[in-house]
Amino acid sequence: MWNMKTGECIKDLLTDLTGVWQVKFDERRCVAAVQRDNLTYVEVLDFGASRDGIPASDRGSRKLVSFDDHRSSGIVEEDEDL
Repeated sequence: MWNMKTGECIKDLLTDLTGVWQVKFDERRCVAAVQRDNLTYVEVLDFGASRDGIPASDRGSRKLVSFDDHRSSGIVEEDEDL
């Protein structure tokens, strides 16, 4: 995340990555397919969750996605420690 006025980097939103597959965003969310230690994760950053009153305990989990022959076979593991 960058300060647009100063150009200063304020915070890395996606950390500990070994690769980035794709990133898409709109006015509220950023969705990124990323790689950590040869595992693919889909990260969804919802910048409106706090504003909408969603408690921090209900926001965010990291989901490991398994791919086989370019087809998703579903969520393999969830990591609640974001």
